[in-house]
Amino acid sequence: NMSLEPETAPAFESPDLTPSLLDFATGLPVANTIKELLTPKLLRKPFAGAPIDSAKGLAAKIKAQELDVKNRITAAEFLAEVDCRAYPNAQKQLIKLMIEDPSEEVRLAAVEALQVQFSRGLDCEKASKAEKRRYDTCRGCCTQEAIDAVYKVAYEMDPEFKDCLFEPSKRVRKAAAEAVEICRDLCKQRGMDPEPEPTPEPTPEPPAKKAEPAPKKA
Repeated sequence: NMSLEPETAPAFESPDLTPSLLDFATGLPVANTIKELLTPKLLRKPFAGAPIDSAKGLAAKIKAQELDVKNRITAAEFLAEVDCRAYPNAQKQLIKLMIEDPSEEVRLAAVEALQVQFSRGLDCEKASKAEKRRYDTCRGCCTQEAIDAVYKVAYEMDPEFKDCLFEPSKRVRKAAAEAVEICRDLCKQRGMDPEPEPTPEPTPEPPAKKAEPAPKKA
């Protein structure tokens, strides 16, 4: 049986560096040493490459996520401009960032990206020729999944902590509420209901019919 290796934090990888004059003069890897010194401590050994289920590995993973915040924001801004009907996973990823990302800045960027998506479909007739080549210019991006998600972020409480809002950040909640209103306007135009659909009550199963006795022979 093959044993599964434990997940580890990202290993430190120093890029190829051109040796400096000091390298030649001292015979020491000065350029690489400088690079390591500029790398955050938690992304160097013994933290980098440590198992995730250890304190050092977890610290390295969290630090790497913190340093990656700008990249996730950039990704959200790019996905905002993607045709949400041609690439439905773009919206799903924005919803995932909005709901799950530990960074408040990233969650806000995701909500703002959804606002951009939701704004499509409001003025189909005024769209440019380039915009009319997109699927979402006419169809819009207010899917039921997305409406339910932003509504949850804007207004709902945490199901596990009844006295806590699901989204702790006031500005994220405000942005999500604005996203709901954008979809509300679009849905009014289309004659749709922008509110999240209530969970249907389970339909009780009908009682089983008793088997009738077989007719007696004459």
